[in-house]
Amino acid sequence: MFIKKYVSNLYFEEIINNYDENFLNLIDEENFVEIYKMLKLAGCYFIEDIILKYLEIFTMNSKELYNALTYLKEKYGNNYMNHIGNNMTILNEIVNK
Repeated sequence: MFIKKYVSNLYFEEIINNYDENFLNLIDEENFVEIYKMLKLAGCYFIEDIILKYLEIFTMNSKELYNALTYLKEKYGNNYMNHIGNNMTILNEIVNK
């Protein structure tokens, strides 16, 4: 499974335990990588945590995620990634849209 390349072994074990195998197999690697890069460029320093707790974000259309990140940046300011890092429940605003 390609996700193993992006997380530590411990995180990978947790992902396997937390998510249905069918769901994991449906994740498109190309889209996953695009979302991963987008988060990295946005200054996200906790991508592994997002993969573990909010893997659904990596199934989103990249334009949707870009719009969601823009919204969060407008809402929380330029330091929005630090806000998210300190309170990842903010990501519910993206997942539950």
